Amino acid sequence: MRIFPDLNHPFAIEGLAEYVDPDAEVDPEFSSYLADWLVSRLTR
Repeated sequence: MRIFPDLNHPFAIEGLAEYVDPDAEVDPEFSSYLADWLVSRLTR
């Protein structure tokens, strides 16, 4: 398990406005971690 303390549920930093912003971007650190985790689980 890894905690990203500065990110909200859309995995972004900016705040509540991102919940309704279709152009909001996911934090790159989270995206990279998730991609690495998926590769490690799906390529066993």
